Amino acid sequence: MAVKILSGPGMIVHRVVVLFSIVVLLWCLKVEAAPSGKPLLLLGDRDYPPLNFMDKRGARGVTVDMVRALSREMGRSIDIELTDWKTAQDRVLKGEADGLIGMSVTEGRQRLYDFSDPILTNEFGLFVRSDDLRIKGTGNLAGMRVAVTRGGLPLTFMESRPEVETVPVESYRAGLEQVAAGSADAFAGDLWVGAYTIQKYGLPGLKVAAPFAALPGAIALRKGNPELLAEINRAIGALERRGAMSRIRNEWRPHEMVFLSRERAKGIVITTTSLVLLFLSGSMAVWIVFLKRQIRERRKAEQALRESRAVLERILDSVPQGIFWKDRNGVYRGCNRALVRSLGFQSTDQVIGKTDFDLSWPVKQAEAYRKDDREVMENNRPKRYIDEPLQQADGTRLRMDTTKVPLADDDGTVYGVLGVFNDVTERRQTQTALRESERKYRELVENLNVGVFRSKPTSESIVSANSALVEIFDYDTLEEFRRQPFSTHYLHDTDWSLFLEKISRTGQIREWEVAARKRDGSPFWIAISAKAHYDGNDTVCWIDGIIEDITERRRMQQTLKENEQRFRAIFEHSGIGIAVVDLNGRPVESNPVLLKMLGYSEKELSSMVFTEFTHPDDRELDWGLSQELFEGKRECYQIEKRYITQKGYMIWGRLSASLIRNAAGEPLYAIGVVDDITERKQMQDMMIQAEKMAMIAGLAAGVAHEINNPLGIIVQNLQVVERRFSPRFPQNIEIAEQVGIPFDRLLAYLERQEVIDFMAGMREAGNRASKVMTNMLQFSRKSDGCHHPASLPMVCDQAIEMTRNDYDLRKIHDFKALSIVREYADDVPQISIDTSEIEQVLINLLKNAAQALFEPCAIDEPCIRISVRRNKGMAEIRVADNGPGMTEETKRRVFEPFFTTKEVGVGTGLGLAVSYAIITKNHGGSIEVDSSPGIGSCFTIYLPTVN
Repeated sequence: MAVKILSGPGMIVHRVVVLFSIVVLLWCLKVEAAPSGKPLLLLGDRDYPPLNFMDKRGARGVTVDMVRALSREMGRSIDIELTDWKTAQDRVLKGEADGLIGMSVTEGRQRLYDFSDPILTNEFGLFVRSDDLRIKGTGNLAGMRVAVTRGGLPLTFMESRPEVETVPVESYRAGLEQVAAGSADAFAGDLWVGAYTIQKYGLPGLKVAAPFAALPGAIALRKGNPELLAEINRAIGALERRGAMSRIRNEWRPHEMVFLSRERAKGIVITTTSLVLLFLSGSMAVWIVFLKRQIRERRKAEQALRESRAVLERILDSVPQGIFWKDRNGVYRGCNRALVRSLGFQSTDQVIGKTDFDLSWPVKQAEAYRKDDREVMENNRPKRYIDEPLQQADGTRLRMDTTKVPLADDDGTVYGVLGVFNDVTERRQTQTALRESERKYRELVENLNVGVFRSKPTSESIVSANSALVEIFDYDTLEEFRRQPFSTHYLHDTDWSLFLEKISRTGQIREWEVAARKRDGSPFWIAISAKAHYDGNDTVCWIDGIIEDITERRRMQQTLKENEQRFRAIFEHSGIGIAVVDLNGRPVESNPVLLKMLGYSEKELSSMVFTEFTHPDDRELDWGLSQELFEGKRECYQIEKRYITQKGYMIWGRLSASLIRNAAGEPLYAIGVVDDITERKQMQDMMIQAEKMAMIAGLAAGVAHEINNPLGIIVQNLQVVERRFSPRFPQNIEIAEQVGIPFDRLLAYLERQEVIDFMAGMREAGNRASKVMTNMLQFSRKSDGCHHPASLPMVCDQAIEMTRNDYDLRKIHDFKALSIVREYADDVPQISIDTSEIEQVLINLLKNAAQALFEPCAIDEPCIRISVRRNKGMAEIRVADNGPGMTEETKRRVFEPFFTTKEVGVGTGLGLAVSYAIITKNHGGSIEVDSSPGIGSCFTIYLPTVN
């Protein structure tokens, strides 16, 4: 057999053919198994780039790529159809499709759909103009116009904020363009979609002010298909573990905003690499054959490059923004026509080759430019949205919004800086004019002596108001006034509905007189003039109006007759007690508040002189002042006095008494207004008691310190004496023999006289006293109000130990006779508490339990049971006893300040009230009591495990 050996060009061609055949064979052998199972139909939003959108290549986006990866992982065909988002949701709910892709998971949507495991996170935020410094977050949106797309979470979020004027738009592009044009203050939307839209449509001068929500995005399936949901979740988990999902998300990340170009670059790189490998597999001879062709192609490419450069220069010159680039020495190496025009020059030759110090602007300005250049190049990081001045050749001063980025070679070495700036002079002037106009408008509105407001009828909220309106309704601040629904400012509940009916029917109201209510509930008359503003659906969305206080005007109109109706409204509906008192001191008429306060019927009260329900210690002062009032010696007086109710309780009231005269100036009767200040007085007494307790704690700390020092010496010396009598030390035996005393006989003497036992008892007593002093010091330390992680069982043990050593308790009762049972669960975590405050609560509960157990009807086997466990996400502490228990009346009032069942001098009635405040106010927990007569009492404390 003859064998033909190929060489030279023939061998090269043969190798190329073989290589090509291998590539074709491998391509043909690449077979993917056809997806099995019933095809699924998933729908998505067709205009939500880059998450999911339609272009010339069909359905594309992050979630589209993820669903296709799921299809391959599941071995199941999944059809993707992108349409209008609302239509897509309706079709899934009707059963026309299996699910939705990329839907944000909310509580409301979970009632409609079954959601897969999250495949991405949807972050929502505010986009504002770069030069807008007013908006740093959602807390700065009061009175602002915020654009949002129709439907979706941003619209729901903004509609929940009545102080924000929501502007619905059709698309992200429309909303962002409104912000860029200044017709909207901000745009609320998905940060990913917004960034993509800004890059795609070249919307400059925008920034993200602050994110306001982040929700997981997942695949939403029609309810009732748990097998499909489990199958999808398994596929998602597998892709996540292999990093496939992460790679898809990273490929679409918009942090550099080069999604489309990166994909093309990736394809070009792969294609070019394949071609290069194919050519390298050939021989040098083939390369030489095609060398001339490559040279010709290279020349064509160079020509194309020159033409492309010319096109690029034309493009740069057509861009309205000024563009320039400098080297590391600050020398301009290029610029476009827009920059030349902004500088007031005629050609690029006046800029290129020069530095900032060679141009027309001041040296200080040139130094600032050079400083920014160095910062960008040294940090190798862009510097965006620089607000800086620019002086033209003729001296005209402009304002520029400049962005500078570093220029670096393939090795990452920075060799210059590229700058782009926008002339924002006109926009700044417009903004200044708008701010000045707004300032003048606000100043005009604020200086009006009538109230001006804007309200939202759907939520009854006040969006904005001037200070005159706040003063009319007697509020301290605008925020306090806005917290109240508008309807509550009317004296009659139906007037708000009547107001809405009138303005909805006619579109406006003029000089409508109606009774209103001030902050303290006192009524007055106002005149309202208002106009309605409608949305596209002819629904009232805003109401602008003016409110004038016409109380004095109406009073002047009715000076010839007594306004019994108005007096009756004030009298009956006032929030404080009012009485009409005749010259004999009898309340001939009293309002319901006063009757309820004192517990008498109107008939009973009118038959009494006011001194009969006045505390004996206050009768003389009140009666003397009233006589001076009735005799005309004074017009009014005000005192704080004590009243005795019908049930015998004592309450505090601030009495304001005024004399009413007839037309002839003679005293007619007196008006007494009584404000219940019992709670305030109780708080004052509690503060005094707290100060006393703090003083006692300080004295206890001082005593403990003074006792600890000599106590420490005694305990230490006892230890030394015991060592001197110990046979374990040879030195003791030697010294005894030196003085002629056998050591064993000395020990026998000490033991027979029980001296050793006496010293051991003294040491034990000293250690016990030292422990008591330590507990006193710890408890007497002033709480710093800070919470720290602590073990509740340890806190309970510390409280029990301090209660055992309470002197007042031990001198009356034998606390050691009590059985204390501790039940501590092992799974109770450390929680953040103020340890001294919780110890104070527990000591108070333990002392109350001990005192109850030693009452005359004592229990044979008194027992206190204290337990700690977890209960429904809370830490639970129970303190229970088997004492006599409480009645329903005692249990109902047990947490009231100054309520006590003990004898005078034994209890203050503040212990449980203070304990209640510590648990509920200082620790955000709760405290409950369960007790019945003859069964015992149980106090339960609940503390949050997360603070």
